[in-house]
This record gives sequence, C-alpha cells and structure tokens, in this order.
Amino acid sequence: MDGKSQTPVDPDKISDRSRASGFDLLKSLVALSTGSVGAFFFALTRRLDPELSRAEKWTLIIAICLMVAAVAAGLVAWAADALFYKHWADVLRGKEGSSSDRRERMKKRRQKLIVVLATCFFGGVLAAGAFGVLRVLHRPNRAMQRTASKPATDASGVCHPHFGCVVRFSGLAVADLVSR
Repeated sequence: MDGKSQTPVDPDKISDRSRASGFDLLKSLVALSTGSVGAFFFALTRRLDPELSRAEKWTLIIAICLMVAAVAAGLVAWAADALFYKHWADVLRGKEGSSSDRRERMKKRRQKLIVVLATCFFGGVLAAGAFGVLRVLHRPNRAMQRTASKPATDASGVCHPHFGCVVRFSGLAVADLVSR
C-alpha cells in the first residue's frame, strides 16, 4: 500500500453499472437489427441496376431472417429481464406463491436469449458482408461491355501556352466483343 486510504467499492454500484451496460448493448443490437431489416427489405424491393443475382437475393433473405431473429430474441430477452426482476422483488417481499425458481428460470432464459441475439446479429452482419462482396463481384465492368455497334472514339489533345491546342488522334477502340 502507498499509505493512502482507499475507498471501498460498493458492489451494488458495480452491479448497477454492469446491468446498465448490458441493457445498453441489448438496446443497441435490437436497434441495429431493426434498421438492418429495413435496409435489406429496401434492397430487395427496389429495381437495381444490375438486377440482383440469385445468390445476392438469397444472401439478403438470410440476412433478413437472421436480423428478424435477433430483434425477436432481443425483445423476448427484455421481457425475460423484466420478469426476472419482478420475480426477484416478489421473493424479497415474501409475496405468496413466489419462488426463487421462477427468477432463476427467467435468468437462464434471458442469458440464452442474449446469446441467440448476439449470434443472429453477427450472422446477419456476416451475411450482409457476403452480399456486399457478391454485389461487387457481380457488377459488370462497363469498360468491357463495348460492342462494334457502339464505337468508342478516343481523341487526345496537346495544349501549349504559345502554340495553342492541337487534336492529334481520333480513332475507333473495340475491346472484348465476347458477350457476358
């Protein structure tokens, strides 16, 4: 010890902080999951250019299902949390018919639901990432889509401060006529 008096830490305050932190995490994951479901539905219901491939659609559907499961698990976990504290208060008050078994069941249910929430949320995030990768890979390269019916001309010019600008070349560029 350094000779200074240390103030004891109140376990109730630490417990309250832990509960508040867990509640904030639960609230944030439910909010993010809900927003993600809306964004994914938007992507599925809009006409996109290029159209969504089958793999992209399935990846979005999987992401939506996982995010909906995360929202449901989060809401039921909130209800289990409320029931846990209700049963605990009933036991402390000595309310007739109350038991600590109910409280413990709610505690276990809440813990399992939080695991389901986190697993579904992160699974949805991975599916969303896979969708992004598929979307980038599926996007056609517009430079490689030229055909002979749509010639691309290239003109280059040289500008000099004393002599002005002169166009030097104009020609036809045809690249990769293979249909994709």
